[in-house]
Amino acid sequence: MIASLIDFCVIASYALCLFGVTLAFYQFAFGGIPDVIGNLGVNGAHVLGFVTLTFPVGLYLFLAETSNRHATFGKRVAKIKVVSKNKKPLSKKQILVRTIIKLLPWEFAHTLIYQIIYYSNNNTETPLWVMSGLYIANILPLLYILTILLRKDHAGPHDLVAKTIVVT
Repeated sequence: MIASLIDFCVIASYALCLFGVTLAFYQFAFGGIPDVIGNLGVNGAHVLGFVTLTFPVGLYLFLAETSNRHATFGKRVAKIKVVSKNKKPLSKKQILVRTIIKLLPWEFAHTLIYQIIYYSNNNTETPLWVMSGLYIANILPLLYILTILLRKDHAGPHDLVAKTIVVT
């Protein structure tokens, strides 16, 4: 939990810096915050968000866990690391799969939030599929946490799929 909290702080710090730089850029370049969804469309805004937030976070996780230490900054502080469950050397493919599965709920939520903003900006009622998806997006992290807490090996869905485990 300590490692996750530290990594959350690292990621939140990046997100806050990104937010500040983005606001400053918009103010300087456009004199205010433009309607990104109106200008780029829902999919374009989503791609922009993915490229500037989700991808760099995923890259941080991937590079840190494929390094010689096999650990993010938080894991290094907590003196834990990711290893392969099958006792073979940890592969980049395993870490890539682990990272993608770990970030899926986050990106799923982003997808739906862009939809909500789109419908809200157009004074249109948000469709049931978007609201239902948002409920699922909020339940998924809870399922991830429960899986980690209830399993003896504390493996989350991302570890189960990637055949990895976190050890001291």
